[in-house]
Amino acid sequence: MKMEKEEKMTTADPKATKETVELWNYLHAVAGKQIITGQHTQTIPCEEIDYIRQVTGKEPKLRGFELLAYSPNINYEDASPECIQEVEEDKGTVETALQWARKQREAGNGGILTFTFHWFSPLEGRDKSFYTEYTDFDAREVLKEGTPERAAFYHDMDVIAEILRRFQEERIPILWRPFHESYGTWFWWGAQGPEVAR
Repeated sequence: MKMEKEEKMTTADPKATKETVELWNYLHAVAGKQIITGQHTQTIPCEEIDYIRQVTGKEPKLRGFELLAYSPNINYEDASPECIQEVEEDKGTVETALQWARKQREAGNGGILTFTFHWFSPLEGRDKSFYTEYTDFDAREVLKEGTPERAAFYHDMDVIAEILRRFQEERIPILWRPFHESYGTWFWWGAQGPEVAR
């Protein structure tokens, strides 16, 4: 039986760091063969991780953090107490994530870092404006040159890119999920269909 040559996998970014390529190769190698456990953390203390450690004696390899508190467009004046609480509980997640990633690297644990971004509407939203019901932001307008939506969108992206640059400078790869669940209409980035978020 003739062995087929294994297909060489590459990242979309030809300038990807060595660490990013290593993570990509690892994910490709385990795909369909192993399961990577993960947990999204809701707040800075990471109570979910403590619970998992208490019950299993182990921690998930993949740990997720939230960037919503870093959104430049939080409308504090028109926000519910629940919204304010969620924002306050997520402040500082970047530093917590950075410390966790450094510790994983130092210990040689191979921990995988992921960020979700419940992105408050780039323009004119209220309360939890990542939800469609709290904003009229039309993501289709981002795809058009010269629109206020496009300018606001890229302004926010620049803000988040500067935050994520800290991880790049320390050569810590991130699995970033800025437009999660875009197949649904409940977030502004999916309200006009998933193809807009792609």
